Amino acid sequence: MERQNEQGKEKRSYKLNILDYIIICFLVLACAAVIVRVYTLYHPLGNSAMESYSVTVRMESVLSSVPASVKDGDTAYFKDGRVFGTVIAGNGEVFKIQPAEVVLEGPDGQYCKGSYPDGTLVDAVGTLICAGFVDANGYFLCDGITPLIPGQTFDLKTELADFTVTVISVASD
Repeated sequence: MERQNEQGKEKRSYKLNILDYIIICFLVLACAAVIVRVYTLYHPLGNSAMESYSVTVRMESVLSSVPASVKDGDTAYFKDGRVFGTVIAGNGEVFKIQPAEVVLEGPDGQYCKGSYPDGTLVDAVGTLICAGFVDANGYFLCDGITPLIPGQTFDLKTELADFTVTVISVASD
C-alpha cells in the first residue's frame, strides 16, 4: 500500500510530440503575419516610393479672412496632425477667390443663382503639393495612407486657419 502512494505522488512530466510543435509553429507564424499586415497597412512602401502630386481643392462659403490667412508655403495638416501638403501660389495668388454662390427660390417658385456681397462669404480654389503614390487600385494615397478622391471633403488646418476643403483633382507633377 505504501508503494502505491509513492507511485501516485510521482511527478508526471508532459512530453511534447510532433503535433504540439506544429501547433506552436502555426501560432507563431499567425502572430507574425498579423504584425506584418498591420505594419504594411500603415507603412505600405516606405518614403522611398513617395512622389509629388498637385491636389486642387475648393473651399466653399467661407469667410473671406480664411483663404486670406493661408500663405504660400504654409503646411496644411489633417485634424489628427498628419501632413496633408504644402500650399503653393499659382499666378501670384494662393487661392482664386470669388463671391460664394447660393441658389435662391423666387416668389414665382423659380430657382436662380445669387451671390453674397464682396468681403463676406467666398468660394476659393487653390493647389497643394502632396507626397504620396497611386496604389494598385488607381487611388492616390496621400502620405501613403489616406486616399484622396475628387469630391471627397477633408478638415484641414494651417498655423493660422482651420477650414474644410473638397478635392477637385489630383495630378502628377
